[in-house]
Amino acid sequence: MQSAAVRVEQVAQMTSSIEALSKEHSPSLIVLCGDMNEVPGEQALATLIQGPLFFQRLTKSTAEGTCVKNDGSGESEDLDHIFAVAPGTDVDLSLDSVPAPVRSEVSDHSMVAVHSIQVRAKGASGSDRGAADSGTQGDTPPIGAAGVLTS
Repeated sequence: MQSAAVRVEQVAQMTSSIEALSKEHSPSLIVLCGDMNEVPGEQALATLIQGPLFFQRLTKSTAEGTCVKNDGSGESEDLDHIFAVAPGTDVDLSLDSVPAPVRSEVSDHSMVAVHSIQVRAKGASGSDRGAADSGTQGDTPPIGAAGVLTS
């Protein structure tokens, strides 16, 4: 596995490329997903949620993890992540639904499936995110949604 310093530099290069593409194409939503080789809270992932793009981490740590550790222990860890940002806006992004990771014999990584990404104005039903995403009466409707699937 690469050092943290190398991963931080890779994130800086990736962020720079995303910024350039964003200026060229003006997307309303950017979704970044995949095997980041870091668990939540480590340095390279932390730089994604800081400026200049301010990605929001949409996946949360799960007891199941998304990847079997390669140390022979059989334990799992969260190395597969989904981040998103709506450039130039001040919105909350959340996942509509995330089923438990699906294990496979083909890879040590589980498939992480997402139905849709909800985009809501900041503070809209933000104090009760669970109710806002459950379809209960009185919800602020999403501004938009995008589908994504990663493994």
